[in-house]
Amino acid sequence: MKKMIYLFLIFIFIGNKSYSFEMNIKTDYDKKVDKIEKEFKNKKLSGVIEEYFDKEKVSAITPFKNGKEDGLVTIYYKSGKIRATSELKDGKFNGKTIYYNEDGKLFVEENYKNNDRNGAYKRYYPNGKLQEEGTFKNDNLNGIFKKYYKDGELKTTLTYKNGKLHGAYKKYDSKGKVYEESTYKNDLENGIAKFYEDGILRSTIEYKNGKRNGKEISYYPNGKIWYYFTLKNNKYHGEAKTYNEDGTLKSEEFSKNDMRDGEVKHYFDNGKLQISQFWKENKLHGLTREYRENGNLKNEIMYKDDMRDGLTKEYYPNGVIYREATYKNGKLDGVVKVYDNDGELEYETTYKNDKEDGISKEYRNGKVISEIIYINGEFIGIKK
Repeated sequence: MKKMIYLFLIFIFIGNKSYSFEMNIKTDYDKKVDKIEKEFKNKKLSGVIEEYFDKEKVSAITPFKNGKEDGLVTIYYKSGKIRATSELKDGKFNGKTIYYNEDGKLFVEENYKNNDRNGAYKRYYPNGKLQEEGTFKNDNLNGIFKKYYKDGELKTTLTYKNGKLHGAYKKYDSKGKVYEESTYKNDLENGIAKFYEDGILRSTIEYKNGKRNGKEISYYPNGKIWYYFTLKNNKYHGEAKTYNEDGTLKSEEFSKNDMRDGEVKHYFDNGKLQISQFWKENKLHGLTREYRENGNLKNEIMYKDDMRDGLTKEYYPNGVIYREATYKNGKLDGVVKVYDNDGELEYETTYKNDKEDGISKEYRNGKVISEIIYINGEFIGIKK
């Protein structure tokens, strides 16, 4: 015979920053129990109702008083083992609710008052070790909430206020050392978040109202700064610098609204300038100079919107000019000159739209020794 009530206590989840609970009671009456149905609807039912999976296996036992659930409700697995027990009074959850795995091991313990969670909450791993614990007040997490590894070691501590993260937040590695800590206010990160490796501080991030605002700093294992960036509302905005492990400056740059903007500098290990670049809205724009470690110029390149545009100069290691070329929109356009190691002109030609166009001249001892004519990149002939 089809029985009356199918009762499900389902879905418990308490995550890192959120939690939810759902209890769904569905009633369905057999046509042969009209009298009980009427008594239930009129809130007169008192006694115990048993529900069954089939003719013999009980699925739930629910005590009623004056038409309302009142007493210890017990829910079963098909195997006959207890799935959950709940204390109810006047049709509301009041007291302890306990959930079990199908193997009979404790799964969740929580407490209720007038249908709201109030008091201690605990959840367990299948091995019986505590997985997480906290305290509810008026159905909201309040105070310290702890999570554990399967071996029982502390994994995370969070602080809640009225269901929102509010206060200290820490994560621990399997050895019990803190590897991340931060502070929350009204569910948003605020203050300095710190990250560790084996107990050594490796990075920090400044937060304001849940967004990165301020400096993001990373450290070498020796404690010296590796690099830092400046952020505003989660975007790179301001000064950024990187350092060698001995503390000497390696590079520096500026950003604006998440884009490079301004001068970028890179340095050799000896502290001398290696590269100087100018950027505008994340594109190379202006004069770039690259130096050799001895301080001599290696090249000078003019950029516009991330393309070579204007005069480019390249130098020999001794600082003497090697090559000069003019570009337009990233293509050779104009006179190109090549010099020997003493600075004497060896060769010059003219380009148009990245193709030789005009007379190419070769020099020796300051005198022209040959002239070749090109048009639109094609060899036309020898002039001299």
